[in-house]
Amino acid sequence: MELILPILMDMISDGVVIINEKGIVKLFNSAASTITDWAAEDAQDLDFRSIFTFLNENNHPISSEQNPIIASSKANSPMEYNDLVLETRLKKQIKIAIKVAPIAINSKQNSAPAGMIIIFHDITRRQKAQGEQSDFISTASHEMRTPVAVIEGYLAMLVNPNTATLDKRGLDYAQKAHRAAQQLGRLFKDLLDVTKVDDRRAPANLELINSAIAAEQITNNFKTIANEKKIKLVYTGANPKSGEKVLNPINIIYVDFDHLTEILGNLIDNAIKYTKQGEVAVSVSSKNQRVRFSVTDTGVGIADEDIPHLFQKFYRVDNSDTREIGGTGLGLYLIKQLAEQMDGSVGVESEYGKGSTFFVEFPELSREQAVLKAQEIKKRRQS
Repeated sequence: MELILPILMDMISDGVVIINEKGIVKLFNSAASTITDWAAEDAQDLDFRSIFTFLNENNHPISSEQNPIIASSKANSPMEYNDLVLETRLKKQIKIAIKVAPIAINSKQNSAPAGMIIIFHDITRRQKAQGEQSDFISTASHEMRTPVAVIEGYLAMLVNPNTATLDKRGLDYAQKAHRAAQQLGRLFKDLLDVTKVDDRRAPANLELINSAIAAEQITNNFKTIANEKKIKLVYTGANPKSGEKVLNPINIIYVDFDHLTEILGNLIDNAIKYTKQGEVAVSVSSKNQRVRFSVTDTGVGIADEDIPHLFQKFYRVDNSDTREIGGTGLGLYLIKQLAEQMDGSVGVESEYGKGSTFFVEFPELSREQAVLKAQEIKKRRQS
């Protein structure tokens, strides 16, 4: 068995290192050699600190408290880091993802580990490839939005009786082409927005926002769309289902207003789109130092099996009620990413055939916190 273990370890593409209770290297596989530039025979019986040199953003070695191997050993529990800089034996700096776990002697929780197992891999190439892919998607989406907008504009003129005269069949074809062009334009916009969010290129301009006023303002932006579809769109203030307290002007959140507008606007637009008749209600409530924006509709609802996947990229509910409604499968994913970047969270409650409630929550600021944030914003603008 002792001869088989090193052979098996060398078949693994991740770097694998096993150290004993004193921190001495006892197993060092081929992938670990490739990543660290240490030959296995040189690394064998060395202290792990000689091999694993982690650097901070200033290219200085990190402290012992920040070292994942030491931290995992002291806590006697597994730890995982996804973006550490490792300096190799040849002084190259690479980004790695690393998992560290203690090797237990017995089942007692507080017993000292017999050693540690360290599993890691180089993410430098992966991040570069992801960056190149994102750049391509971003550039392509940006460049193609202009010609698609031109096509959509001309098609809009064709379907407008004031600017063009078509027979019934021609008008039907033009309307279908116009809807397809609109959907394509939305796809390019969503791709561009998602790429920026994934690459953290959509910086948040955080400011103090009165939740109730913002919600009512954003809701009013969709009155025309709702009226055209004969859907009643209302801003109710307090959540009509929960009965929680109505927000007053001191209930403040610290978010990017443009991002909040995109999040709440997307939820309202979806609710109108998936509601054939009835109403869409927007509410704001406060509970446990969290502000919740809710959008409740009387639409088609969502099946239980679809709910866990709704906020995944490109996921779309596919059934007879939704098939004819255009969408990219990116809107809810974008909402989730934008919300989480502002310390928010998202969720949904739904019953198939009876409607849905989508909600997003953000931390609520106390009076004292709001005053401090206001002072920070003032200093930032003056500097």
